[in-house]
Amino acid sequence: MQMMHKKTRRKIGAVLTAAVMCLSMMLGVMNITPMKAQAFSNSDYVDEYGDFLYAIGETESGNSYSAENGQYLGYWQMGSITLQEVGFMDSSGNWTELAASYGVTSKETFLSTPAAQDYAVLAFHKRIWYYAQNMGMDDYIGQTVNGIDITFAAVIVGSHALGIGGLQAWLKNGTSGYSGNDAIAERYMQDYGIYDIEATIKGAVPDTTPTTTTTTTTTTTTTTTTAAATTTTTMTTTTAVLTTTTPAVTTTESVTTTETETTPAAVPSYISVKPSADVVAAGSLMELFIDSDTAEQYHILVISPSGEETEYLLSGSMIGFVLPEPGVYEIVVNGFNSAGAAVSEPLYIIAQEEVLIQPKNLGDVNGDGSIDISDATLVLGQYSKTAAGLTGTTEGFYADQADIDGDGVIDITDATLILTYYAKYASGLDVSWESLLSGK
Repeated sequence: MQMMHKKTRRKIGAVLTAAVMCLSMMLGVMNITPMKAQAFSNSDYVDEYGDFLYAIGETESGNSYSAENGQYLGYWQMGSITLQEVGFMDSSGNWTELAASYGVTSKETFLSTPAAQDYAVLAFHKRIWYYAQNMGMDDYIGQTVNGIDITFAAVIVGSHALGIGGLQAWLKNGTSGYSGNDAIAERYMQDYGIYDIEATIKGAVPDTTPTTTTTTTTTTTTTTTTAAATTTTTMTTTTAVLTTTTPAVTTTESVTTTETETTPAAVPSYISVKPSADVVAAGSLMELFIDSDTAEQYHILVISPSGEETEYLLSGSMIGFVLPEPGVYEIVVNGFNSAGAAVSEPLYIIAQEEVLIQPKNLGDVNGDGSIDISDATLVLGQYSKTAAGLTGTTEGFYADQADIDGDGVIDITDATLILTYYAKYASGLDVSWESLLSGK
């Protein structure tokens, strides 16, 4: 009976041990599983790209494919420019055939299709690396900037946070010009730059490069020797080299393999960028006309006087946009095709505040050659007429010389300005409309 109890205890112990092991394994799985985003896992890649995507997604969206923040959508909060970069949208913001092949025809279907978002983020990261190489940013890998070790993953995630132009400025100058954005990017690079993702980002992608193929095929000479005769036959062959020797017959086949040479499309050799004007009024539309020998698309980076960056993706040869802030704008155009890219010289455009050109005889409302009380009286009379709902002006009233403040309305303010001008002039003071209107 005692032996039975010992056996029973051993069985119970074994069962408990197995249960603990199973529980440990289950807990292990539970700890690992959340580290994979819904439509992928590290097993889908040759490195740590799956964990890298999860980590970014946790910060960007709380790991939600349906997350939406204004124009930024999905697991990795991709905006319209990013979706244009990867071919999901055209330059007008319409969903493309590529997007439709993933079942995406609207914002809603994009948010509900994890596989489409997984494709888009990997394509975007490959695009970042493409730009980084062409802009020389890969030279910084292995260096330290602002205490951050620049790794392959740091370049990818830094561009994800700052944009490719912003990261380039940060690497060169230690800042993108926006301290708040710099802080976010530096945290991203510190936290996510540790992942090994280079093999996946550099991995093979479908080859769409136009090629020319040159094929060389050699002939094979087969000589068969017997005691009775010698026969020579010429043919084209792709078989392996084979030598067979028998006492009576010796056969030798000589083969030269077929060589195929593939030549990629030429990298753009130049990018020509011409503005509609070198100096424009702030807030007005300006146009860029772009030309290249082989570029198929253009990436346009516009840096405002305050350092704000705006990016455009262009498939045509002309684009128009507004420069709202007065000052000097820097514009850089990157033209590319499937073989590579070329970068234009920076272009600088000046946006000026629109200056009101005042009439030569401003204030001389009655045209008598002087500015005095009679002019102010005429302005007040015209104001009263307009306030009463009457239209038109009295004879001898020069309306363009009566709107002193340039607001398009003739009223008491204009009359007061005329009286002020007259009072200073009559007192022997130096006076001008420029100083009067500016309050000096």
